[in-house]
Amino acid sequence: MIVKAGALSYSGPVTTMKELDPRLIQKSMQLRNSSFFHDISTEVLVEIARLGEELLLESGEVLFTEGDPADGLYFLMVGELDVLMGKKVVNKVSEGEVIGEIALLDSGLRSASIRARGNATLLRFSQGLFDEVMEEYPQVAKQVLRTLVERIRGLTTYIAEKETM
Repeated sequence: MIVKAGALSYSGPVTTMKELDPRLIQKSMQLRNSSFFHDISTEVLVEIARLGEELLLESGEVLFTEGDPADGLYFLMVGELDVLMGKKVVNKVSEGEVIGEIALLDSGLRSASIRARGNATLLRFSQGLFDEVMEEYPQVAKQVLRTLVERIRGLTTYIAEKETM
């Protein structure tokens, strides 16, 4: 079977999911269960999962710091993360959520720091892969916009609550 999506391609004799590495199947299913990736075909999800770099964070470890250059989009597979602005925790990231999409869209700097609440496992997707997926699959670009809107609303609520204190 050969599946092509821009430079994303899967080439191999795979005829069923049973023939794939069980860890790759698990990653693909986790991506499928997220709102961010749920509209993408299984074959392309397998390739995206294969191309993702798995990262392990220990409790308290910082993934990136506010002001760092963007280097990729991250998908949280296991654990929870804190989102910090300055030294203040302003949000948390749960399993199945993505982070890092804001800086990738404008090639800007990270708008917040991310720190592991406990041990965490993430998949990192490079800027190039992220750009290809958004170009090839407009539904992913729409989901990025939805995610940004949710974050803006959350920050607006946070600011409003802080002003009333």
